Amino acid sequence: MLPWGSCISVGAAEFVGDAVAVESSDSDEAMVDLATGETAASDLPSSDDTGGASPPVFANQEPAFIDFGCGTGESIRFGESLMRKPSFGIDINPDRVAHCRDQGLDAAEADVLTFAGKGVAPAAICIDLMPELDGRRAFDAACATMLMAARDFVLCQHLCFDSAEILLSRKLIAPAHADKSIRFRPRAMDYLHFVRANAARLDIVGFAAYGVGEPKTIPSDMPGQDGTFTGSLTGPVRYEPVFRSLRVIMARKANARFRWAINRAGMAADTPLMCWERT
Repeated sequence: MLPWGSCISVGAAEFVGDAVAVESSDSDEAMVDLATGETAASDLPSSDDTGGASPPVFANQEPAFIDFGCGTGESIRFGESLMRKPSFGIDINPDRVAHCRDQGLDAAEADVLTFAGKGVAPAAICIDLMPELDGRRAFDAACATMLMAARDFVLCQHLCFDSAEILLSRKLIAPAHADKSIRFRPRAMDYLHFVRANAARLDIVGFAAYGVGEPKTIPSDMPGQDGTFTGSLTGPVRYEPVFRSLRVIMARKANARFRWAINRAGMAADTPLMCWERT
């Protein structure tokens, strides 16, 4: 992936950084291959499918954002702290939806993979949802669904799995990375691959990734362990930064919307990792 702190800002047909240079969408690295378990761009809706907004689906005033996978409401309140306006939560679990309603939060039962609303709110967020999805196909489908549901931008945040190997090189692990609910471990490059393959079809104009906070770690030493689990027994300790969470922002249609999202939801994060804006 791009080195920590890299920033790319180039034309729509190119993604250029210190470690990546893609000249066309025919590049093996630019296209997402079904043979690897990733969803090809042709299997996702095109921008023509997202041009018109669905009729209003909310009983009250249109929310500032939809929270996909809202759980018991904590992520709704987190999103409202960023957006500073009310939201609408969606979760597949009816008990969690009921809990949100008991707290006075607007919520409904629905699935991010089958949600059909288009342009129904300015933004969509998901907090800790992506690792619960069943693999790359579901990840790509969820990204597309949220981009269609939001008129302006999507914000995703979850554990930073990019940090796992760096921690292991220091003989550390983050216990949260082994949580039983984790089914997929999306990294910043997974989002970048999605954007590369679908920028034109979904009219994506900007992408940014941030590292947030410091992970809680414990020693990874085991009886008889020599060196680290990274394959090098004598290699130097890596001093790259590690993060508790990864925050990703993807914006559609207008560059001004991407910049607004960066200013509202991106700058509150700790460390910018990579950025792309269509020119």
